[in-house]
Amino acid sequence: DLRDLMASREKNGVYLANENYQSMLAQIEAQSQEITEKIGQIKAMKEEMEKQTEVWEECNKKLEETSDALESTSTRLRETEHTLTCTKAVLHKTATEKEEQAHLVEKHVETELKLSQQAKKLLAVSDE
Repeated sequence: DLRDLMASREKNGVYLANENYQSMLAQIEAQSQEITEKIGQIKAMKEEMEKQTEVWEECNKKLEETSDALESTSTRLRETEHTLTCTKAVLHKTATEKEEQAHLVEKHVETELKLSQQAKKLLAVSDE
């Protein structure tokens, strides 16, 4: 190159031995290849990061949906438990009333039987 020759003649440039120059060129080539590889690795890592971000966002969305469903189910469960408690109370009250009614009917039948027997005795005595 003319500029290199001029710089060497005027002593305002850099002169390198060919072996040093070749070494520097080899080093520059190796570093260029390494930079190219690193750029490729960075691109691959960015793609993987984007995929992982998508997976994370999908999981997060599913978590929210599942949490909402759980909250809804929990609310329905509480309402159903409350309804069950009320139904049990009504059932217990109804069973108690039934027992009381059965007891009253039994006593009424006993009283009617006694009155019937007394009426028969009175009729028998009055016929005599």
